[in-house]
Amino acid sequence: MMRKAFSCLFLFFFCANATLCSLVKSSSASDVTFSLVWITDTQYLSQNYPVEFDRACQWAVDNKDVYNIRMVVHTGDIVNTGTDLNQWANANRSLGILLDNAIPYCWDAGNHDQTSGSWAGKNFAAFTATLMESKPYWESDCLDGKNTATSFNVFGEVFMIVNIEYHANSTVIQWLTNILDTHANAHVILATHAYLNESCGYGVDGWASGLRDSVLANHSNVFMTLSGHYHSSSTTNRTTVGNRQELFFDFQDQDGQKGGAALRILTFDLTQPKVEIKTYKPYKDQFLTDSNNQFSLNLHFEAIPEFPIIVLFVPFAAATVSSVVIACRQKARTKRL
Repeated sequence: MMRKAFSCLFLFFFCANATLCSLVKSSSASDVTFSLVWITDTQYLSQNYPVEFDRACQWAVDNKDVYNIRMVVHTGDIVNTGTDLNQWANANRSLGILLDNAIPYCWDAGNHDQTSGSWAGKNFAAFTATLMESKPYWESDCLDGKNTATSFNVFGEVFMIVNIEYHANSTVIQWLTNILDTHANAHVILATHAYLNESCGYGVDGWASGLRDSVLANHSNVFMTLSGHYHSSSTTNRTTVGNRQELFFDFQDQDGQKGGAALRILTFDLTQPKVEIKTYKPYKDQFLTDSNNQFSLNLHFEAIPEFPIIVLFVPFAAATVSSVVIACRQKARTKRL
């Protein structure tokens, strides 16, 4: 009788432990793997192809769970003519698809988005920083929402995306520096309209190289940069600077100027850690599979153990079974006495 009871208890805890481990494994795998969607230079879409802009944003909504999308990042030139309110209305409707479906997103102002430092985007709901302040992922903004900062948590690790405008001035650079200083333990992606160019250079006016040397060189928490703007060859490129991955991407002139609807999908696996990049054109329903558009990069920060919680369950179950065995033996011994 005693042996049968013990066998039943052991089987119960073994099955329970296996089930819990399976559940934790599934949960942990999804928690440490997530994606960002990157769009940039949508200016011709806002001007001439608003339906394609809508399609790109709707893709992020439809695939939120498939890719575990944590943020959509726009790196500027949202519109082609900053004073054209019709273009802003189109962009507002497109990004409003994300807003209406609770998809986190962020942006910065490109050179086409502003005139003499002012921009009309602040007058539209999808780009109104005061509206976004209520979002749990919103951290901060600067200069009427031309520069934004957002964050999210992945398995106890804080990730931040800080977007800065085209040729950001000293006010913005100080704002950026303060964020990097006060979030020294966060993993930061700097998204700016113009930084790295097609040939992995930094422009000829000194702004980008100045940002690199005066800010990024002093903040190792920035592990990646994203930028667009340059489109003479309408292409993509990347380089590594120390432990920082720098990515350039701008397809705006491709496919009859519909290329701004192309999406970069960055899928992070924190157990490696690495990021896999895919490029998708919604208007063609086409993934680009060449090595410039589908590749993986190593990330230079500490990996998260693949299934850290399982360790807690296994000894717990074993200890529980051991306790039952001891208790049963004690009771049996007492009975015999």
